[in-house]
Amino acid sequence: MNKKDFKYVSDCKIYEYENKILRVEIEREDFSDDIILKIGKIIETYPQKIKEIANFCKESECFKECYPEETEESIIKKLNKPVIRFFGEEGILTYCEHEFDEDHILDIDFDGILEKFSYIGIDG
Repeated sequence: MNKKDFKYVSDCKIYEYENKILRVEIEREDFSDDIILKIGKIIETYPQKIKEIANFCKESECFKECYPEETEESIIKKLNKPVIRFFGEEGILTYCEHEFDEDHILDIDFDGILEKFSYIGIDG
């Protein structure tokens, strides 16, 4: 992965990359070779981390309150494609296309290369 794989969206002042499993948005001032290297590793790692992400959702009090009937398997099936965004060293997985309901957006904060998940927000 390199800078040529991203397209610049001038209206939003971000660089975007999208494949079949995820989309990435990087603000113009954060767009660097280091962040692209990190994103490449995240793209490689994401399929192996989906169970951990689903388990993090399932164990979250906030998620349990909104979606009490969901299991790890059903969460995996319903998450769909995330948007990965970065704010400094922290990353956020945003699920706008999930199938839990039509009213909310799920945000999951993570550190590193999807090494630690620290917060889930359900907005909408």
